[in-house]
Amino acid sequence: MIIRSAVDQTLPSFTLVGLMVPPEALVIPLYFHLRSAGLTDSYWALILPQTAQSLAVSIFWMRDSF
Repeated sequence: MIIRSAVDQTLPSFTLVGLMVPPEALVIPLYFHLRSAGLTDSYWALILPQTAQSLAVSIFWMRDSF
């Protein structure tokens, strides 16, 4: 139970940190990461960042609801 309570406390903290960082602060580093991976000018360059951002919101929302 000690491990579970530690995870229960750290997961919401990481989720909140992810929600507090403005997306504008991540645009330039994200571009360089996508360029080094060869994903610029592709649908994956749109899908992956949106999924990562939406995942943080949905985890926080679902955790509060259930």
